[in-house]
Amino acid sequence: MTPDTTKNLLSPLLFCIIGAATLLTTGCMQSKDHLRLNADGSGRWTYRVTLGPQLAAALAGGESVGGGPETMTVAGVKAAAKQTKGITLKTCEEKREGNSQTLTVDLTFDSIAELANSPFAEQLGWELKSEKGQLVVYSPGGPFGDEDDDNVNFGFSGMKPFLIGLKLDRIVTLPNPITSTNAHAKKAAAAKWGFAVDADTSEAEMKKMSGMRPRVACAMKGVTMKLPVKLKKAEKTADASFNFGGGGGGQEHAPTPASKSAKGIVLQPIHAVVHREQHYVPTNILSMGAPLKLTFSCTWPSGISPAGYSSLTVEKARDNKGTDLVRKEEDSFYKPNELRDLSVDSDKKNIARMDVNLGAPARDATAFSASGYLNLHVPKRVVPVKIRNPEKYVGKQLQGKELAPLGVTLKAYSNGRVELSSKSDLGAIQEIRVESADGSSRSESWGSNSSSFGGRHKKSVHLKNNREIQDPVLVLVVAEGIEKQRVDFKFNNLKLP
Repeated sequence: MTPDTTKNLLSPLLFCIIGAATLLTTGCMQSKDHLRLNADGSGRWTYRVTLGPQLAAALAGGESVGGGPETMTVAGVKAAAKQTKGITLKTCEEKREGNSQTLTVDLTFDSIAELANSPFAEQLGWELKSEKGQLVVYSPGGPFGDEDDDNVNFGFSGMKPFLIGLKLDRIVTLPNPITSTNAHAKKAAAAKWGFAVDADTSEAEMKKMSGMRPRVACAMKGVTMKLPVKLKKAEKTADASFNFGGGGGGQEHAPTPASKSAKGIVLQPIHAVVHREQHYVPTNILSMGAPLKLTFSCTWPSGISPAGYSSLTVEKARDNKGTDLVRKEEDSFYKPNELRDLSVDSDKKNIARMDVNLGAPARDATAFSASGYLNLHVPKRVVPVKIRNPEKYVGKQLQGKELAPLGVTLKAYSNGRVELSSKSDLGAIQEIRVESADGSSRSESWGSNSSSFGGRHKKSVHLKNNREIQDPVLVLVVAEGIEKQRVDFKFNNLKLP
């Protein structure tokens, strides 16, 4: 979904959350904001956003929830306040409360027009106008986006599970007593709207909330601010890619030197992508989030079989304008410059692609450098553990000398999915597949996901053609005696797209 300022407060983030299939439980998000307006256009604005355990866990595990407002992080808020004329940041703090995470922001502004034309625009979500002698403050979009937005029309049964636990409160205080409003509650000059979704929310109630366009008006007495006030529009996005050595489209460049270890492990940058999402940011910066993705190719001798949780860490990265490209932990819920999973080529078993997200280069930068190290986890031996009648072991800890030390529980087994859980790191399990008892047919993974939350590690895979296998046997390929093979790298003058 392309973010659009015609959507209210958090709607861009809400429907990116809908796209994350792991968030099928309650407590996804709660938000409250309060805009206090003075007659001259100055005022105060506060907002508080709490991400529930499931969303916080998804972000902590590196899962993408798409592009919500950049003012959803401490670093983003501070940068936005610094860019915006007349902003005084009184409070900006992030706290963990149990497994949830809360961002609290309190600021004053000299001009609502400046605020609406700043990086805070998408988070603010209010526009102002003069209509029939009244000052009108309104939201051009509903709490869940525009009526013609595909996500709003996602369907009640499909949408509801993702929104259970959502609570959204909005308050506006005007410079004069309220003359008209569609608010759920009002008192003197203050209007309040409340939106909440729980297990009992009906389809009719959902449609009513989706169709709500918050609006409040007061007399123009004493009002001197310039009207109308419109929200800044998000700019269009475009991707540019660059291949170091050709292949796969995009611009091409001469092959880059590779780093090679004594044992024949080779690491080489092969591709870079810049996501040019000028999303309420100054002209000399590309965007929020992870605008630069660097792809490495890692190859190893045929006698080596790396374990899944190898890691690649970028320690230093800088463009030719001096911009530090290593993303700081305060900008993210997880270590953004470290990759843990290997994506091994299905045809060539001795090659893997590794993607690392870096920070925003300067707009006029033309090249960058990156240095760090690869830790390739190489086992001394690999043992396939076969489990017959796997459906009988769902919810139980798996036994056997290879699995017992890992404390692995089979959480789910179905025609298309297998999920494992343990208090230990599951990186030693290199492969999960299902095959027939005689070994004549097998169903391999076409996608996998690993996460850690609340002291538990999970690994799940989606399997191909599992239904066609008769008398299925679950096979877990376990790596034992893992050693780390380190490859240091330093690549200079990598061209930016």
